[in-house]
Parts: sequence; C-alpha cells; structure tokens
Amino acid sequence: SESRGIKPELAAAVMALESGNGKKVVGNNPGGIMDPSSKDMKVKQQFPTIEQGIDKTVATIAKNYHLAGGDMKGLAHRYAPVGAKNDTGTNKGWLPNVTTIMGSFNK
Repeated sequence: SESRGIKPELAAAVMALESGNGKKVVGNNPGGIMDPSSKDMKVKQQFPTIEQGIDKTVATIAKNYHLAGGDMKGLAHRYAPVGAKNDTGTNKGWLPNVTTIMGSFNK
C-alpha cells in the first residue's frame, strides 16, 4: 500500500469492512471489487489467489484515493457511492465505518 501512496491502515480497513473482517471473502476478493464487465455492477471479480485479490484491492483504493485528491470523503464517493446500483443501503456508512476501523489499528 505504501508503494501506491496510501497508508496500510486505509487498505486494511477497507478490506476488513468489505469482507466482514475476513469472514466473507469470495473469489479471493477481500475488497468487494466489482467486475467491470458486469452491466448491473452486482458481480464481483474473482482472483486466482488472495494475494492477487489484495493487490487489486489496494490498487483500486489507491487509484480512487488519488483521483479524489487524497480526500477520504471523495474516496467514499468513488469507492462506495450512496445509491449505486449495487448499494444495499450500507454505502452511507462506508466512510464512518472505515474511519472507525482505521482508528482501531492505532490503539
């Protein structure tokens, strides 16, 4: 994560939130990365290994974080937009949840 310009705590917090603290990792995809070929944006990518899934997740977080100008609110809007086709109603809590998880790493 550091080589991509984001804090490890951010990457770990997003993966923890998206995977239910590692309990819901399907297809080696700990970040819930959507499959861009899915027209309804409800199909998640699948990776051969967890390492590849982690790498893609960190790359996706970093890309969106930088496109948001390093702003966490902007990252939330890009990564988990409220009202997106795949939003089950949980995206509104994405930013506070990620922030809380990040804070727990520093205790």
